[in-house]
Amino acid sequence: MKDIIKIHDTKKGKVINARELHAYMESNRQFANWIKERISTYGFVINQDYITFNKIVKRENGGGSKRIEYSLNIDIAKVFLFMVIDVSKTTF
Repeated sequence: MKDIIKIHDTKKGKVINARELHAYMESNRQFANWIKERISTYGFVINQDYITFNKIVKRENGGGSKRIEYSLNIDIAKVFLFMVIDVSKTTF
């Protein structure tokens, strides 16, 4: 069984890390393209539905690079999950 995605409490409410959600959903798409497409397609609003922040990632060669991280509020995270549910296999 997979680990459940950690929920973080912030001043703006409960959020999850979008990169963790992406991994949990086992998407084959590159994270940056995956998140940007969903934000654009569904009209999510920065500082309301999600927030972004820069993170420095250290590389094995001693260097580092900056990447953009996304934190999604809980309601938006649920929308992301419902996008991948195969309704034809779900019993209501």
